[in-house]
Amino acid sequence: MTETISKVKTEYPISSNYCAKWSVVEGIREIIANAMDTKQSYTIQWHDGYGYIEDTGRGFPKECLILGEGEEKNDTQIGQFREGLKIAGLVFARIGRSFSGSTVGYDFQFYMGASAVFDCDVLFMEFDPNDRWAGTLIKFECSESELDVAKSLFLTHATDEPFLVPDRPGQLFINKVFVHSIDNAMYGYNIADKNAANRDRSILNMEHVKKAISRIWEKIDNAEYIEAYLSAGEQYIEHDVIVHVSELCKPAWYKVLARLHGSKYCLFDTPENAHQIIEWGYQVITPISWDQAYTLHSYLNVPYCADVLSERIKEDYVDYMPKLSPQQLRLYNIAVNIATAYYEEPINIMVVEKLSHLTDSDCLAHTDHEANVIRITPRLIDKGLKVLTGAIVHEQTHLLHGHNDATRAFEHDLTSVIGDLIVKLNKHELLQRSAQNND
Repeated sequence: MTETISKVKTEYPISSNYCAKWSVVEGIREIIANAMDTKQSYTIQWHDGYGYIEDTGRGFPKECLILGEGEEKNDTQIGQFREGLKIAGLVFARIGRSFSGSTVGYDFQFYMGASAVFDCDVLFMEFDPNDRWAGTLIKFECSESELDVAKSLFLTHATDEPFLVPDRPGQLFINKVFVHSIDNAMYGYNIADKNAANRDRSILNMEHVKKAISRIWEKIDNAEYIEAYLSAGEQYIEHDVIVHVSELCKPAWYKVLARLHGSKYCLFDTPENAHQIIEWGYQVITPISWDQAYTLHSYLNVPYCADVLSERIKEDYVDYMPKLSPQQLRLYNIAVNIATAYYEEPINIMVVEKLSHLTDSDCLAHTDHEANVIRITPRLIDKGLKVLTGAIVHEQTHLLHGHNDATRAFEHDLTSVIGDLIVKLNKHELLQRSAQNND
């Protein structure tokens, strides 16, 4: 003989104001999420003013209806706080809509009622035993449109891995359930980081969101998405993250870069460098953000304009000394000896055929601070000893003090050099005159 268990009613000490911003749609969302988390087949139906969501899982014990209790969820499951079904029931109960369920061993129903203990309305649950042996069925009062909206909050992709969602721009999903909108995003994203949103899914932790987006882009090899990222006319959230492009995906990125910019391209750094680079037939990429520039430079090896210039200097600037005529070599040695005698230390000078990296074609001498060298051309030597010596002193002043032309600091440096040079050249005569004046 089977023992008959009577219906049980229990008072749930929770106010109707708990999670006050949740609507019926959010409530239905939690029920669907629970069905998906079973990793078993489930159905969603609407009929005569009621929604029905049924899964084929193993059901759950009554203790799972206590706030904070429930089955452990792994990283691919939606639930996290073990409140979803309970809050869903509260949402329906507080607006007077029917909400009931049937799982293995018992049926249950949620409704609001007057508490004899707290002198206010609280949530009640009522339980009845049943003979159900598998699965859970939740029945709730709603419109068909409410159910449809809730269903639209879920993605139906087969994979549990994070992925880009091209047809849902600006929407963030966590384990395939919509949680929040992202401002200024090119695409939507499904991520696995449950800490990217708060319990109510009303506030995003943007640090977690950006890290998750970055990890998705690391594996992007779709040319359409890459081209959108590279050619966007405005800055999106995708440009606010550094993309560590994986080795497997790099060929796809290089193909898009070549299609957009040809075989010779580099990153913008200064207008002067860009102007010269364009003259050499390069396409100059102007990054939308620092993060995008870092991605292209560090992970796709796209050089800056200055990098190309530096390489060009290495190619063009070979030692021209063996090609100097005897007259040129004699003038060069005299000028270098004069300057060396003044500075009382060797001067690092290199004679090159031309200063091809500079936009000013009339430039005959240049200081390379990075290489710590002064470069001069044969044309400067042909200007004569006076001009050649003056140019060497001028460039050595740049090299020693680091200030640029047409600045007050450089004028001060050069004035000091001129004064010092005059004093040194006339030191003996000046001392004699000083002695005569003292006598």
